[in-house]
Amino acid sequence: MRQLAAIALVICCACSGSLDGPAGDDAPNAPRTVEVEGPAILAHVQAFANAACTDVETCTISTYNGHHPVAARALDILVSDVYGKVPSDNNALGDELAAYVLANQPEHGIWYVIWRQRYNDGSGWDPMEDRGSITQNHYDHVHVSFNETAP
Repeated sequence: MRQLAAIALVICCACSGSLDGPAGDDAPNAPRTVEVEGPAILAHVQAFANAACTDVETCTISTYNGHHPVAARALDILVSDVYGKVPSDNNALGDELAAYVLANQPEHGIWYVIWRQRYNDGSGWDPMEDRGSITQNHYDHVHVSFNETAP
């Protein structure tokens, strides 16, 4: 019986990497996989969604048919409690995420970002027209559009 318990302990540790739980639970910034709500997205777009969820902890991410440039190459990343409400953190999370997007633009094949009624393709922030609502003006989420491929 003692031998069986020892074998079970070895198998447990070999499979999970620790006795505390699944592998990576105690690793800092262990990669997370986020489920993007909506139609299928390209692999490099999913890789960015996973990175943003892991590094910035922005994990409510969606796309939709009609998204620009197309659903497979666009993400809306919620930085407020809900759509239609301005963030309660004085835009800190959205500002952090927008900076993260721009810092990772080449690596992930990012074309442009929209945040707080401004557009940035890597050459600086440009104001956008008033589209009429908090959501349409991108005050509750950060929009990220991607090129067809990433390096």
